Amino acid sequence: MADAFQAFREAIRPSIAPADGEKPGTATRDAALARSLAESLGIEECKVTAALEELRSERQAEKAAELKTRLDQEVTDGKLSQAVSDAVTKASENGVVGGGCH
Repeated sequence: MADAFQAFREAIRPSIAPADGEKPGTATRDAALARSLAESLGIEECKVTAALEELRSERQAEKAAELKTRLDQEVTDGKLSQAVSDAVTKASENGVVGGGCH
């Protein structure tokens, strides 16, 4: 696995240095990761892409469930109103705060 990730790092390293503070976009990184892992593992790139998308979806669902549990407890404890909890949930789902689920 370490070799696969090292190959990924090399695959996404730009041939021309990016401007200060600039990073490759998510789609570029994802495609490079899938390509690199597929090559390293000897499997089709589309299978790696599908697996990465599934992992990302699972993680986003876990984060959303954790947030809901935490917000529900805050409402129960009287620290937040239900309206505020709903607003935070909506903001998270739309990627406004906390990385969101887009």
